[in-house]
Amino acid sequence: MQIKELDVLLRTELGKNKVNKLKAEGLIPSIIYGENEEPLPITVNLRELNKVYKAGKNVIIKLNVKGGEKVTEQTVISHQIEIDRIKQRIIHVDFVRINLEKPIEMSVPIKFTGISIGAKLGGILIHNMDKLDIKCLPHLIPDHIEIDITTLEAGKSIKVKDLRVSEGLQILTGDEETVVNVAAQKEAEAEVAT
Repeated sequence: MQIKELDVLLRTELGKNKVNKLKAEGLIPSIIYGENEEPLPITVNLRELNKVYKAGKNVIIKLNVKGGEKVTEQTVISHQIEIDRIKQRIIHVDFVRINLEKPIEMSVPIKFTGISIGAKLGGILIHNMDKLDIKCLPHLIPDHIEIDITTLEAGKSIKVKDLRVSEGLQILTGDEETVVNVAAQKEAEAEVAT
């Protein structure tokens, strides 16, 4: 996985009024934490961050933190991204420091492909999960886990234990958890009625 680079500024002014001023300037308040180091408040240029995220939200980022006595480098991954639901833009990011030599745990989105046979024949496709918890080395983090549902028949399901993932990737979500299933029409109607 390619490491993206992003210049950020150390944030010395804290408080709601200062944060609103930053947002008006196209900057977003963020924080870096983890790896037993002190949290580091920073500001990120929203436009530059969006360019980085074109490679995916699970991208590894080398932050060049400017301000203070010297530029420091922090290798991070986005942990939590807060979105303004009305304006549909990022308003805050929590970055977590990572060690490229140590496995990390995180959630990865699921991407379903194909059209289920069972759904084509009148069954109801039910997505029980939209992400999976995984553990792997940072360079092995996928943007998503793809699941082909083309052969999924009515009354059948795909459980976590049925998934095949690339080597070096460990799924932490329970084996017996149902990822997706196709309920027969009558079963789905009965569930709605109850």
